[in-house]
Amino acid sequence: MPDKHKTAKQLIMDCIGQGVFDAFGDAVSIQDTDFKVLCQNQSHKNMLGEHIGEYCYKAYQGKDNVCENCQLAMSFKDGKVHKMEQVRDTDDGIFHYELTAYPLKDLSGKIMAGMEVLKDIDRRWKAEAALQDIAERKKAEITLRQSEEKYRCLLDFTSDSIYLVDQDYKYLFINKQHLSRLGLSEEQYINKAYSDFHSPEETELFIQKADKVLKSDEPFQFDYKSFRDGRCFVQTISPVRDFNSKTTSIAVISKDITAIKQAAEKLYYISITDELTGLYNRRGFLALSEQQLKLAARENKKMFLMSADLDFLKLINDTIGHQKGDMAIINIANILKETFRESDIVARIGGDEFVVFGADTPETNIETLVDRLRENLNAHNDKANEPLGELSLSYGFIIYDPRHPHSIEELLSEADKLMYQHKSEKR
Repeated sequence: MPDKHKTAKQLIMDCIGQGVFDAFGDAVSIQDTDFKVLCQNQSHKNMLGEHIGEYCYKAYQGKDNVCENCQLAMSFKDGKVHKMEQVRDTDDGIFHYELTAYPLKDLSGKIMAGMEVLKDIDRRWKAEAALQDIAERKKAEITLRQSEEKYRCLLDFTSDSIYLVDQDYKYLFINKQHLSRLGLSEEQYINKAYSDFHSPEETELFIQKADKVLKSDEPFQFDYKSFRDGRCFVQTISPVRDFNSKTTSIAVISKDITAIKQAAEKLYYISITDELTGLYNRRGFLALSEQQLKLAARENKKMFLMSADLDFLKLINDTIGHQKGDMAIINIANILKETFRESDIVARIGGDEFVVFGADTPETNIETLVDRLRENLNAHNDKANEPLGELSLSYGFIIYDPRHPHSIEELLSEADKLMYQHKSEKR
């Protein structure tokens, strides 16, 4: 992997190589995003002199700020290739040339530098810049092959899946990591399409994402769950352009984030769950009940909310210990889970406070729920064979009607009033 502490110039020259850079017939320079010249090839130095480390607008235009029509500034702004024709008066005559600015991006799509190419339209460049010595060409070819080997080594030894497809979704390249995932050899993917190794559903999803990239000519990131093995990935799909800024293919980089997703889900579960009972805690209850309120409003569906309080918890804790008090809380949690449906939200929102939020249906009305709750409490108490082993629960039920909207806090407040009324009636 590239050293993240390397400068943009070092990263670029590691990949291109000075030999290849100097072998270009056109004058080429690379500037960072502050327009400071990082490197020039020999043709550029011959034409404009050496200005490495200087700001290009000051070195080439004698100005204190970036020119209004600066093509490189446009490339930095929109990430696209920009061209213009210019005339330059030099000691060797007037040159009519084409300036092309290219944004240079890393694998994440972030612009790290820009490249300017000056092409002499009238072919009046000096002979040494226009003609390439055969030996230099051979040297450039060798350096280019070495650069390609560096790229191939980088792509093959990364843990990410990387592949390239043309605009007909036929594979042009697959790195070793992705070949292993597909169970293929290097020879098997040649002239094969994406659909040859993926289901119709997965192929359709990929084409939708790829078409979005092709139409916008911009890279996009997508969260993706594999149809093959259920693993989770963040997928970066980018257009690959030639030097004429024409998109010729699509590059896909898939980073496996399954472990990250699983850790996030586990942390979220912990954050909304009561450790003692396994019920939802207050945070979980509020988050899920808010969702159910919105659903009830859309579907014009009534809901019920029960507020409940375990009676005599302080007496249990003070008389026979907190361990018995915890067991009483757990037993109440189990009774509530047994009484209500799996679709109902059952939560412990305080020390001895419980709430239940669910749909009110003709098949399961409040009277039915109250009878079932009493039966389950009595069944538990019939089996209790120790002091303070019997449980008592005070509760209050309220119906939510979407025709008369209330917040979940307002519903809790009303249900609490009914619960305390029930508690006072027992005394």
